Amino acid sequence: MRSIKYILFFIFCTCINIYAQTPYDSFSPATSRPILDVVQKMDANKDSLQQTQMDTTLATKNDVSKWLSPDPLSDKYPEISPYAYCGWNPVKYIDPDGRDIYRYDKETGDIKLYKKTDDNFDQFGKFKYNRRTNEYELRTKKDGTIRTYTDHKGNNDKIAKGILKDGLNIKNRGAFFSFSKNENLTEENIFQFALILDQITGVEISGFISTDFGNKRAFIEPYKHNTRKRSNNHIREYSPNTYLHFHTHGHALHYQATHPSEKYDIPFKEKINRLCPTIQLIILHNYGAPTKY
Repeated sequence: MRSIKYILFFIFCTCINIYAQTPYDSFSPATSRPILDVVQKMDANKDSLQQTQMDTTLATKNDVSKWLSPDPLSDKYPEISPYAYCGWNPVKYIDPDGRDIYRYDKETGDIKLYKKTDDNFDQFGKFKYNRRTNEYELRTKKDGTIRTYTDHKGNNDKIAKGILKDGLNIKNRGAFFSFSKNENLTEENIFQFALILDQITGVEISGFISTDFGNKRAFIEPYKHNTRKRSNNHIREYSPNTYLHFHTHGHALHYQATHPSEKYDIPFKEKINRLCPTIQLIILHNYGAPTKY
């Protein structure tokens, strides 16, 4: 009788083991072999061990989406992992071109570096202030690309390298830009920057270009007291080698943008003709080539 009980108990345990399987068992990996068995076989053939390690490494690199090197700018962001992409938020942010991004402080006029890269152009990003964190956050579009300031037609947001610098304050001090120290800098780059700055500040931006002692340089004049229709020109800064003066009509409609104003531009031209008759005067706008007047 006791042997019959043992036999029935054995059959019962076997049935439990069979019906305990799930519908997903066919997708499960093969049962692992004992570790001792694996180690013994690897010790018996060191080449197999090396090959196994190589295959595992390649599989990890190819099958798992991870960065294989740290962010070269990780020292600037110690609070974020050097392997993090877009600050651990790739759904909201992307980094398509790697341009330097700067923030413009409208109250002080300070230009502050937000993110530094090694691309050929820079950008003015659009930011919003977060009262809870007391920080400025870069605004993004629905597709994750950042929002930037452009000219008034939205055609261009590129600013040539060598123009923007952390701590630059053109609003109160103006700024000189040397063409000899930056071989890639052109007059068109300066004009484009002036139009973008016009868009950000909402006032006219003015400046001049000169060649002093063989050094070609541009100067964008302080715009603290400028208005939408008038720029305060610093004639005292002009040198005998100043050959070009520019100012923007970025906010004006087509006719007003492409023609000098009778109230401000024509009197300034008459004053310049008396003091520096060789200076060429131009108006920068968003309707084609600059207007000479």
